[in-house]
Amino acid sequence: WIVPVLYNSSSRYLGDERMTHNQQLIYNAIRRAAVAGRLCPSNEVLCTITGMRSKAHISDTVTLLAKRGMFKVVRYSNSRQVFFDDCKTATPEYTTPHPRYS
Repeated sequence: WIVPVLYNSSSRYLGDERMTHNQQLIYNAIRRAAVAGRLCPSNEVLCTITGMRSKAHISDTVTLLAKRGMFKVVRYSNSRQVFFDDCKTATPEYTTPHPRYS
């Protein structure tokens, strides 16, 4: 199978800033899931991938990437679905709207 080109700090910018290493890891993990049609990785999985301890920081980073236009996010009570221009992550089993974002 062919994996699409993923971005590194020298080729992908967020506004006037380059992506940090952890932002790249998070972006690439979510992008791979979307291309494969899998569920968006959880904050816990993204913590494991990045080596970060804070799930809240992962969530903040996903929010930052979305605000910078890298993708769009629909948040549910215990999951999220991410939409890129050409693909999206799978729809979660439970789609109860997140209380803060509904």
